Amino acid sequence: MSENITYAVLNLSMVAGPSQRLVKSKDTEADPVYAEVKAKSLDTNSLDSCTTGDQRWCTRGRVLALTAVTGLLLVIGVTLVLVCLTTTQEPAELQMSSTTTRNTSHKSGLTTTQEPAELQMSSTTTRNTSHKSGCPPGWKQHEKNCYFFSQTENKDWNSSRKECAKNDSDLVIINNREEWEFLNTTSRAEQATVYYFLGLTYLETKRIWEWYNNTELNTNIFNVTTAPDTSDYLCAVLGRGKVETAHCSRSSTTKYMCQKAVA
Repeated sequence: MSENITYAVLNLSMVAGPSQRLVKSKDTEADPVYAEVKAKSLDTNSLDSCTTGDQRWCTRGRVLALTAVTGLLLVIGVTLVLVCLTTTQEPAELQMSSTTTRNTSHKSGLTTTQEPAELQMSSTTTRNTSHKSGCPPGWKQHEKNCYFFSQTENKDWNSSRKECAKNDSDLVIINNREEWEFLNTTSRAEQATVYYFLGLTYLETKRIWEWYNNTELNTNIFNVTTAPDTSDYLCAVLGRGKVETAHCSRSSTTKYMCQKAVA
């Protein structure tokens, strides 16, 4: 029994894989793919028997054989088409993944770019907070006022006021008990054995202690301790936990305190 070979030509374009590059050209055509199907020739004896035998059974056999061959060809064709489609979709998926990666990197770059702006905003906020404190370096803040305690300079009462004026301030005026306690504690912490000029002087004509803003001393806040035999001590100093009379001239143990409102 001889064999007949039947060839089925399937014109399917070759598709590049993930690592290959697709090249489309009008002058280039893909090589055809051949599917080889082998079928045995019908035995002549069988044909003779079909001629002499029941024609219905012979016809059914030929139909079944033809159906089997056709089905095989369809299976091969569908399989090749599915392979081609799957291979074609892979580069698109890879391209989508690459695009997603670039977008992610781009977003990351935006975040990195924003960081200096955020740091700049934080720095600006810090500077504004520092500015809102209102007191220059070296000054002490209490409530709505700033206070400066001189460290090295010893001047008379009038010169002390001039030094304070250089910083838009003046000698201290104590307005309440809380302010008195703050100044008393802070002055002792700065220099325990030093006195500080206040903006308070004794007016002999009125026989009262008066602040330089023409306000009389409120003795409910504190009293001025008068040293014996010191009739020429017409200024007041704060130190060692109390306010005492002092000479208005320069002294090695007397410094000055400046006061101004918080900016």
